[in-house]
Amino acid sequence: MKKYFVIVLLIWSYSLLAKDVESCQEQATTQLEMNKCAGLNYENIKTELDSVIAKINSRYKDDMIFLEKLSKSQDAWLFQLELDLEMKYPSGNKQGHSGSVYPLCSNDYRVELMKIRIKFLKQWLQNPNEGDVCLGSVKHK
Repeated sequence: MKKYFVIVLLIWSYSLLAKDVESCQEQATTQLEMNKCAGLNYENIKTELDSVIAKINSRYKDDMIFLEKLSKSQDAWLFQLELDLEMKYPSGNKQGHSGSVYPLCSNDYRVELMKIRIKFLKQWLQNPNEGDVCLGSVKHK
């Protein structure tokens, strides 16, 4: 019961954040406000990613090997995300190199990569048809 409550809470908070981001982006007129909106967008997509992972954990709760592999994969992916961000913005003084737009750009880049990860992870929430022999750990209906 507690896990379902957490999932509902994550979905509800995600929907509230989505509205805040849209409103924020429409009203932003300064770089500081745009940076704030990009931060909200990042928090929004992070909440969505956490929600997808929570749903996967719930659906596969009886498959401890899969959940262990998911956890390792997610840890490695988060590490890779930060490496990719460092590669995109390699300067030690990011704010000095990119200026006041750095928070906007870095958060937008994180969001772009997180959307790809979410799309990838959602395959474990699909209900594929029987007969696909290459599904691996994805559960059938």
